[in-house]
Order: sequence, then C-alpha cells, then structure tokens
Amino acid sequence: MKKLSYIVACCAIPLYIVACSPTSKGNEQTTQEPHTHAEQTHTEQTQEPTVSTEASSEPTTSPTEKAQEPIVQNEPSPEPTTTPDAGTETLPEQVAEAQPESVQEATPEAAPETGRKDRVITGGDVSGSWCGNIEVQAAITIPAGKTLTLCAGTKVTLADGVTVSVKGSLLANGTKAMPITMKPSQTMWRGLRVDGKVVATFLELHKGSLCLDGRATSDLTFTQSLINECSIAARFMNGGTFIKTKFIGEGNSIHLTGGTWTMTDSVIDLKKPRIGPDCTKLRGGNAMFTRVHFTGCHCPLHFAKSDKDIRVVDSIFDGASYPMMIANTKGVFLRNHFIGGRAHIQDIGDGKSVSVSINNNYFDGKAPTLDTQNKAQFTGRGKYATTPFANVGPRP
Repeated sequence: MKKLSYIVACCAIPLYIVACSPTSKGNEQTTQEPHTHAEQTHTEQTQEPTVSTEASSEPTTSPTEKAQEPIVQNEPSPEPTTTPDAGTETLPEQVAEAQPESVQEATPEAAPETGRKDRVITGGDVSGSWCGNIEVQAAITIPAGKTLTLCAGTKVTLADGVTVSVKGSLLANGTKAMPITMKPSQTMWRGLRVDGKVVATFLELHKGSLCLDGRATSDLTFTQSLINECSIAARFMNGGTFIKTKFIGEGNSIHLTGGTWTMTDSVIDLKKPRIGPDCTKLRGGNAMFTRVHFTGCHCPLHFAKSDKDIRVVDSIFDGASYPMMIANTKGVFLRNHFIGGRAHIQDIGDGKSVSVSINNNYFDGKAPTLDTQNKAQFTGRGKYATTPFANVGPRP
C-alpha cells in the first residue's frame, strides 16, 4: 500500500502543474497589455481556478489572441464618439452656440451692415439709418436733436394719411443710379412736415396731400430731387434752397409766406397749360430764381407781396395765360423769356405798389404787353431782346 500511494502521489504532481501552468503564464502576459475594459474581463475569466482536464487542453491559443476577441466584439459600442475629427456626433454645447449666431444675422439690427434689410415702422419717434425697403404704418417723428439718415436706393412706402414730422434732421443721401423714394402704399400719404432740417440729394416725394410743408423754423436744401403728383407740392414759411429739382404734377400752387426761396436749374410744371391754378403764389418773403422753367399753369409767377427785393434771371415762363402777375413787389428781372399769354405781365395791384426792372428780357421778340394802369412801375420796358437768348432755362 505504501508503494502504491507513492506512485499515485508522484503522478498527481505533474497533473497539477499541467493544469495550473497556462493560467500562471497567461497572468504574466495579460499584465503587459493595456488595461482595456474587455481585457480586464478576459483576465478575470482566465483567473478562475480550473483543474479539469478540458481547461488544460486549450494552451494552443495564446492569451494575446484571446484578449483581442473582446475588442472586436466591442467596436459597435453605442457610446458616442466626441472626438471632433470623428464627425459622428455634435456635442449639445456646440449646437447651442451655433443657433444664436444664425438668429442674429436675421434680426433687423443687422440691417446697417448689409444695407438691404426690410423694416416695418409702426409709428412714433425714429432716428438712426434706414436702408432697403421701409414700410411706415403710422405717423412718425424725428425728434429735435436726432437725425434720420436714408441710404441710397431706400424705398419708403407710407400708409394713407401718414405724416413724417421732422423736428430734428432728415438726411437723404441718394444717387442718380439709386434715388430715394417716398410714396403712399395705396392712395395718398400726408407728406413731410418740417420744423427742423432736411438735406436731400436725389430724393423723390410722390403723391402726398402736402408733400413738403416747411414751417417757420425749417431749413430746407434739395438737390437733384423730384416732388411729383402732389395735391400741393410745397408750402414755405421760411423759404428753402432747391438746385436741379423738379416740381411736377397736376396739383395746386406752391406757396411762399416767409423767408427766401432760392431755385437754380429747376422746373415747376403743373401739367395744366393756361388754366388754373397758378404755379406759384408768393405772399411774403422773397425769391431768387436762376435758370428756372415755369410752365403748365395759369400763371407761372404770382407775386402778391414780397418783403424784400426779388431777383429772377435766365428763366423761362411759358404755357400760361399770364407769365407773371404782380403786386406789392420790388425787384429785378433780367434775360428771361416771357412766352405767349394774353399779356406778358399783369398788374394785380392798385397801380402804385410795383417797382421792378424788366430791362433786357425777351417778350416774344417785341415790346412787352403790360396789363396795368401805370406802366411807369416797370422800368426798362423799352429795352427788350428781339431774339431768344442762347443760354436760359435749366442746365443739364
């Protein structure tokens, strides 16, 4: 029995070594690999003490190959990849940052940068810059001390009856290729009511009941502009300066009651030849007209009263029943064309209130016809041009 026990013991020792030897060797190599989650799981599985002969029959596959199998199984892992280069998913933080930038570009505040954002103005006080297509739904005011600037090409449409009150400053910076327009959305807006200052270049005012209402404190300068198809084109309580500007349309007279009205290289045409109303009615202030064409009305120049001496030079008066009607006025008329009419000049006063020089003007090539009780009021009437002057009327 002792001999048999010795033999069994000796045979058992190699069996234990064979069974445990791969596990020990596998632990040594596993610790040298990176500690991935899959490899740790594999290590835990290989560390289970197995003494069966089936476990000892797998030493032909190396521990490294067994460690790679869990990695292949974990490749379709649902965990999101956050590496920017992978491009598989955008972080929520990145989406939140992108959205405000997109919205900001679409807001009206971005209009001054692009110069072409549409706006809807619901009324009230306005200032700053307008560019693009602007819709005004109710009366607006530019407050005293504030400025509203209109970019070249701006188109302003105004609801019927809307007034634009200018107590501060309105600057209209149009160009020949890109004029600024203000017109009604439907029938007729009110117009500009100016107590402050307007400086306009290539500005067009269309279809207002009183397109330009210059109040007692107004300061008006218009260049290369158009006032078109208004019931009353303009009324001036403090005059204004107009250069290369046209007043066109079948409206009523332009009124001056104060200040100095200066026009150069401009046109007034009411499109109603020889019938009412008169192109102009001056009941105060004074006028300085140079190279202006007055036409299409009953009377181009209707001077009821002037506060200072007037001066009219190199201008044309035609398409009228009376080129000029005058009373209570002093002044000078030089190198003008008085064309047609029942009389070139009609005295509408008492025969004592006029004192003007009409020397060297063209009256259809003959002596002027004067409808007056007292021709002595018109000095220089015997010195007139028999041929038209070459350079009169508006220059291009």
